[in-house]
Amino acid sequence: MNERESSKKVHKLKIDTRFPFRTIGISCHENDYRLIWAVNAKLNTVFVKIDDFTDYSATGEGKTFSRYYFEDADRYISYYILSNRCDNGYLVPEYRKFDYFLFLRGETAPGYAEALVAKLKQIDILSTAFLIDNHTIKSIKKLLNLDA
Repeated sequence: MNERESSKKVHKLKIDTRFPFRTIGISCHENDYRLIWAVNAKLNTVFVKIDDFTDYSATGEGKTFSRYYFEDADRYISYYILSNRCDNGYLVPEYRKFDYFLFLRGETAPGYAEALVAKLKQIDILSTAFLIDNHTIKSIKKLLNLDA
């Protein structure tokens, strides 16, 4: 081996695997407007319905999911609640047990998401709520455009 071959630089590509949001799965068999009313009452939020989220990623046909939004200007956090079910499928098929997802977009203080889950679990109409590790969501790429 000559001197030139031994001095080759190795470049490594680092991929940022952080996601710009935290995900909470919610099981609730009530209609979305009933869930939003209960969440607003418990968390002192004002979620409002915005345009449905449309997913074209699966087969090219658009699947639409109801979407609600709340912005906490004091904490610089945007909240989205999306339905996981529509007439022709699921938003996140690997988490069919969840009826809705709550996404927190922005930097949250340590323990904030966990405390939010604990408050959600106190809502009578919710079966359960869990913090989800985004790395376990196979279809995560389609959720990167929540505010589109």
